[in-house]
Amino acid sequence: MYDPMAYIRRSFDLGRVFLFKWTVNWRFLPEEMFLSPRLHLALLSCHIVVLLIFGYHMWFRSHGGLRASIIELSHGIRTRTGVAETLFALFSANLIGITFARSLHYQFYSWYYHQLPFLLFWNSNTAAAVKQPTVVPWLSMIIKLQLYSTITELQF
Repeated sequence: MYDPMAYIRRSFDLGRVFLFKWTVNWRFLPEEMFLSPRLHLALLSCHIVVLLIFGYHMWFRSHGGLRASIIELSHGIRTRTGVAETLFALFSANLIGITFARSLHYQFYSWYYHQLPFLLFWNSNTAAAVKQPTVVPWLSMIIKLQLYSTITELQF
């Protein structure tokens, strides 16, 4: 990279103003509100708060949370994190970023489309049905309903 510091400065330029005509995710707002620095600050604040909540309560639970994982790693303690747990942290962080982004173009939505099935499966009843050691009728019914719904969607 030719000038990495310039790249970082421009990437995180909080003073940059995005054009309303190019936004997709906040098009429902009036242009004046979209251009408001207060909205930008609110979005950044929400983004940080939600990342902290997920980092503290959701990510790497099997190791006591993200903070505990970082402490273990800083002390040279090797940890094993499952693929699903790592994907959940990465995919949910990406989704949070997209949710609170000041402006997105259509092409950026492709960043998370392939991640949605995993995220929806993570805490759903379908996941409980798959993880359940014994067959529970209502969980089995949920799986069947989802399968029938998918088949119906494919036909029409």
